[in-house]
Amino acid sequence: MMYLEYVELYYKKKKAEREYNRAIDAKAKLLYTVTPHSIIPNEVVNHLTPSTDPSSKFTNYSAQITEIDEKIKNTRDVFDNRTYLFKLKEIELRESKDLYDRIYVYKWLDKKKERHFCKLIGYSRAQTYRYVDEMREEMKKIERKYKDETK
Repeated sequence: MMYLEYVELYYKKKKAEREYNRAIDAKAKLLYTVTPHSIIPNEVVNHLTPSTDPSSKFTNYSAQITEIDEKIKNTRDVFDNRTYLFKLKEIELRESKDLYDRIYVYKWLDKKKERHFCKLIGYSRAQTYRYVDEMREEMKKIERKYKDETK
């Protein structure tokens, strides 16, 4: 059943997107720390300490920014790759003749109600509802698996 692979790819893509966004946020936070802003009173008292020396801040910034840029590049590559595979799987899923795949396309991709596509797949409304319930349970298992990984 290809729809299960599609759902797994969806969660992998979302995970890659979260990693990419975290890397972008880390870069934004780093840029914020080195941009000029108002002085905190504690820094005024300790302005001669090496930790607040502008040249040491810049050296640390340069090393950190190259590291974060590399992480952004890697996470972007992974995200782009998974997005591409996800789109290919959707095309493959739409061309599939398997009953479960056709139900998935009608129900979740095309957003049709069961009563509208039950005749298209050749089953009664009650049978279609049973298949949809069975598919929901399978998808919930996959969702739980990926939600446990993110914790």
